[in-house]
Amino acid sequence: MRGYEMLEELGERTQGVWHPSPGSLYPALRMLEDQGLVRAVETDGRRQYELTSEGQADQETRAAGPAPWEAMMDAADQAELSLSSTLRQVSMAISQVAEAGTADQKAQAEDLLTGLRRQVYLLLAEATDTATTPQPPAPGASPDVWRRVEEYFDGALIGADDGLSHALAASEAAGLPGINVSPSQGKLLSLLARNIGARRVLEVGTLGGYSAIWLARALPPDGRVVTLELDPRHAEVARENLAQAGLADRVEVQTGPAAGSLQTLAGAGVEPFDLVFIDADKKSNAEYFGWAMRLTRPGSIIVIDNVVRGGRVADAGTEDPNVLGVRRLVDAIAAEPRFDATTVQTVGSKGYDGLIVGTVTGP
Repeated sequence: MRGYEMLEELGERTQGVWHPSPGSLYPALRMLEDQGLVRAVETDGRRQYELTSEGQADQETRAAGPAPWEAMMDAADQAELSLSSTLRQVSMAISQVAEAGTADQKAQAEDLLTGLRRQVYLLLAEATDTATTPQPPAPGASPDVWRRVEEYFDGALIGADDGLSHALAASEAAGLPGINVSPSQGKLLSLLARNIGARRVLEVGTLGGYSAIWLARALPPDGRVVTLELDPRHAEVARENLAQAGLADRVEVQTGPAAGSLQTLAGAGVEPFDLVFIDADKKSNAEYFGWAMRLTRPGSIIVIDNVVRGGRVADAGTEDPNVLGVRRLVDAIAAEPRFDATTVQTVGSKGYDGLIVGTVTGP
């Protein structure tokens, strides 16, 4: 579903201005903002979103009716929804069998569900490859394509997870913004932590604890995640989600301004962290990176999220404070001889963005 339609379905459109509400609305607004179709404005201390000239032109084009390939993609979306519904029903049936059966029966049921899920997504891919219908021009530029591809890979390589699903649902119910990492990004963080044998992880920006769950699960039994969150309400939701996932004893949620918490950790002379994940206010990225360099060791990995900003990071004349924060970060990294980094641009349900991933090379 396109961002505009999400807004209209949720009843948030009022004379071309949208008021952001918690949960599923925020990703739609952010996706449109990253594409330059809406912009944020502050009115009486409240953030609103309005159409840009590009967005108005896009709306006029859409009003003329969908292109044939767009209609076909919409039909495919509906088919996917039906397939997903069927898969959920089968999953529930298998879960019921597993709960009533022995340990061996439960294991067989879980294997069956995993195999079924993978087979369904492989069939979807095969059907797409053999289709004779016309393909849209430049499909990689379409957010709908990004989302469909993301759902395909997530279903085939990640699958359902009760702890993570609960964290997302509880966060949305509590009114937290839907700005957590995507499942594929969470899996990437987990793989990075496991591949370097991480024992100690530092996270700047907890939100509802979704990424902390991914990171904590990658650590050995004596591993530890320290995660920093400014908002006490977000921190409480995160603690509950971590407890629900069985990780309360492995993750420490610290509340307060991240800069102060980082300074305290450095002053206490804590053991170096093996991996640092920075996903907080973008204006302070360079400062957080500086503290991360002090709190790591040679061989540690530092990952910083949301650095592409829909491509606006390349605009030298920008006045966006978040983009300026990222550009200051890039300058700081370029001037740091002890850190070797690259970027990974991403597209998907979170729009067009990306990560900086690097290794500490010197003390």
